Amino acid sequence: MRFLTLFVLILIFGSCEKKENKKRRDALLNRQWRLVELRTSGVVKDMQECESDNFTDFVDNGTFIVDFGVVQCHSAEPQTDTFSWAMTDDAQTLYLGPANAKPTTEFEILELDEHIFKYRTTKYSYTVYTHVSL
Repeated sequence: MRFLTLFVLILIFGSCEKKENKKRRDALLNRQWRLVELRTSGVVKDMQECESDNFTDFVDNGTFIVDFGVVQCHSAEPQTDTFSWAMTDDAQTLYLGPANAKPTTEFEILELDEHIFKYRTTKYSYTVYTHVSL
């Protein structure tokens, strides 16, 4: 009887965890995320005007699109660029990379819901902490 009770509790807990992970993943999708803060080594980076109107949209097919907004940083810059992304099953890690390739740059997801997305990476020998919002 104890085994059956334990088994049922494990099933319930596992089911709740999977739903929460799916909820986090869904929160990332089909939103226009805007960069509001970028930190490198604990210092907030001043953003140029041309960076503040950019937004990113994660699509369910494993691509994300960066729209460079109305104000362009470079005249030859395209309006949009496409990249690839993947998320771990536990919704704690995000991988980004070039379009049509396996994403390999790892980002730790610090916070993610329908309104805020914070992540960081230490790939470049310093921590990049990014806060994006709708």
